[in-house]
Amino acid sequence: MVKIIKNFKKNFFLLFSIWSSLLSFFYYFNKIEIYLDPKIFLSIWIIGIIFLYQVFIRIKRLLNIKVMSEEEELSFEYFAKYDTLTAIPNRTYILEMLEKLLNKARRYDEKFALFFIDLDDFKTVNDTLGHHIGDLLLKEVSLKIKSALRNYDKFGRYAGDEFILIVEQTKSEDDIISIAKKIRTIFQDSFELDGNRINVSASIGISLFPLDGKDSKTLIKHADIAMYMAKNSGKNRCQFFTKEMNEKLKNSELLKENLKNAIKNNELELHYQPHINLSTGKILGAETLLRWRKNGELIYPNSFISIAEKSGLIIPMSHWILTESIKNIKEWQRKGKKITISVNISKIEFNNKNFLDKLVKEVKDMDLEPKSLELELSEELLSYGDMEKIKKIKDADICLIIDDFGKGCSSLSSIKECYIDMIKIDKELTDNIFKNSNTKEIISALIAMCHALNIKLIAKSIETKEQLEFFKSENFDFGQGYYFYRPLTKTEFEKLI
Repeated sequence: MVKIIKNFKKNFFLLFSIWSSLLSFFYYFNKIEIYLDPKIFLSIWIIGIIFLYQVFIRIKRLLNIKVMSEEEELSFEYFAKYDTLTAIPNRTYILEMLEKLLNKARRYDEKFALFFIDLDDFKTVNDTLGHHIGDLLLKEVSLKIKSALRNYDKFGRYAGDEFILIVEQTKSEDDIISIAKKIRTIFQDSFELDGNRINVSASIGISLFPLDGKDSKTLIKHADIAMYMAKNSGKNRCQFFTKEMNEKLKNSELLKENLKNAIKNNELELHYQPHINLSTGKILGAETLLRWRKNGELIYPNSFISIAEKSGLIIPMSHWILTESIKNIKEWQRKGKKITISVNISKIEFNNKNFLDKLVKEVKDMDLEPKSLELELSEELLSYGDMEKIKKIKDADICLIIDDFGKGCSSLSSIKECYIDMIKIDKELTDNIFKNSNTKEIISALIAMCHALNIKLIAKSIETKEQLEFFKSENFDFGQGYYFYRPLTKTEFEKLI
């Protein structure tokens, strides 16, 4: 019925003018027909019939409009307001609710909080397990967050893996923190999806009305900035917006721009920290470490790697590191120096679709000696990554090392299932040898398993003679750390080998 009324309004003036013309025609026709020639009389009748036909067509069109049923109207309204994947309010609807709440809050002098929630490393889930699993994860996360909220909290999907939560009736900051803790608790357990166990976390940024903004655009922007800072602080965190964050964000943007130029202007350089054979004391290889020399000052990766990962610059940067390392290996081989060089590969670089092809091509083009290149990967990648890709790396005579073993939830049983040549234990294990009795037991169990599987062991971050003697007594194969050498420039390293 609504559509009929709208269309009637649209055509009313046209129909009215036609109908008025017809009425006038018939009125004057009665007066003049006695004076008309038969031919003229016939022409006037034909014109009248055409007018009547046009009126008939217009009315028929109006009456034949399909009327939307009540169920269809409700369905149309639902899909206009709710996300089809997660069944929670979509971007349009959550922004609409935010505007209404803003008007209400201004009128009654109320306060509320806006949460900007972003899943950590969601792209990795899509890249490694597929978009189907990614969609299932979004649905499950949405369901669990929604079930943890109060009835009057407003929660919706903003974009991709980003969500907005509007929390009303907040008496204090503690109320807001309590809700944030509830949300973070959801991510403590794994998500079981189609036979896949997925561990995922979320970074949360919070802005407050009216303290951090008095309109929707500003509130969302500031909550987004706070979320970005939470990610930069190590992810899986909750962060309130502060005015200082704007300045930090500007500095981050400036750093990102400078980093782009660093890649173009060859400001990056490689340093090498030797791997020492613990039984002979000889240098057998080294780990490649990235440094950025800007205006004579040496900048370390912890100052810029997170920006590189967030901006995507990690891809060209990692490719440069790998290419330079392969060139240097070949250069040393030509000089008769048999040396192995290990390169850290980030999760982002490993999951890049061009990574494997570029790697295999460069190794083949340079005609490297077998196993002279080593890739250091996280345990997560070697345990749950693309096994076919890992096998192809092994087929190219490239060694694989589990880096930072013992950091987080390392599993001895997972070692059996990986195509690995070496394990490099985490700095924390080395530091706790004489502080925690459990550490020695963990290391003893690791040694027994690795020797049974013919896997070599590297002790990382050896800094004291006591640590060195412990690893030698436990039959560790290699060691690395400041006790032997700090990271060296290429020239300094060449003098040692």
